[in-house]
Amino acid sequence: MKTVVVGAGVVGLAAAWQLARAGHAVTVVEAGPIPNPTGASWDEHRLCRLPYGDQHGYAQLMAPAMAAWERVWSALGERHYAETGCLALSTAEGDWTDRSRASLAALGLSHRVMTPDEAAARCPFLRVDDARFGLWTAGGALFADRITAGFAALARAADAAFVPENPARAVDPAGTVLLADGRTLTADAVLVAAGAWTSRLAPWVGDGLTPLRQVVVYAEPPPSLAEAWRAAPILLDMGGPRGMYAAPPVAGRRLKLGCGALNAPGDPDTPRTPCPEDGPPVLAAWRERLVDHHAYRLLEARICFYANATDQCFRIARSGRAVAITGCSGHAFKFAALLGEGLAAALAGDAAPLRWIAGEAAAYARAA
Repeated sequence: MKTVVVGAGVVGLAAAWQLARAGHAVTVVEAGPIPNPTGASWDEHRLCRLPYGDQHGYAQLMAPAMAAWERVWSALGERHYAETGCLALSTAEGDWTDRSRASLAALGLSHRVMTPDEAAARCPFLRVDDARFGLWTAGGALFADRITAGFAALARAADAAFVPENPARAVDPAGTVLLADGRTLTADAVLVAAGAWTSRLAPWVGDGLTPLRQVVVYAEPPPSLAEAWRAAPILLDMGGPRGMYAAPPVAGRRLKLGCGALNAPGDPDTPRTPCPEDGPPVLAAWRERLVDHHAYRLLEARICFYANATDQCFRIARSGRAVAITGCSGHAFKFAALLGEGLAAALAGDAAPLRWIAGEAAAYARAA
């Protein structure tokens, strides 16, 4: 089968590798270099977590997702993941963390409720005055840049052809892809996995998708807290309105802080170079949560774009010979190994993956 994959982010490359290793002829098209250091998939780490509020499907998908990552580590010959544990704080009854606790209990998934004092003892850099409890689960950091480069190497070794620096301008579900240089690629199957650009190229994927501009920052903690941070879990402060998260400085990575409330609609074609005013609001959002917040030093801000779906679910749809996936709202990376397997199977004619990829009952109905 001759296949064109539009988008060389982690999902597109994972699917390209699976298709190529199965013997299919694969061409990967990307607007930038492959891998693309300005893409959403290129980062020092991405959170891998079990709690998902009351979105039960995502929580259920984590076990098969981790099994799929084990298959990737075997193929690569090295692990690009650090198991750190995950701590989520609840600050109000019925908040995101409280709903996560109820979801995990209903699903029979392992978790532990910690008192605020226990959470503070485990993470002495946190201020937990307003916390009701901490929710402790499995979780860790995926080393995103190494993983994306690893998938590119695996796909290339399996004889996938790469077409970098040549964005797709149009996708015809009949099996053609028009490139910026005027060439037209024909294929038996097309996968559009272009993140925030997917709905432009594949409008059949549906409405209700908004490109969001997200800024994250890398910061240096004060020396007195550096050792505690190196032993820290990934952190989710999703109980309040800010939607904050942190990735600890493990395995030579830097401390990363984010704040979902600062995400804003934007044009993904705008430059990715951060402005001087981009980083400080993200670090400032953590003022009430971090001990000695004034002593943290902002090192770098990074910008990426996500396709945000109102229901926070994947959007996946087939039209003719083409399958498109987007709308993951930033959740795709942790599921990339599993998505690659499922999308490759779907392109080869298996309809079943289109029903389970999204991980939510409503999305199953749409995909079916």
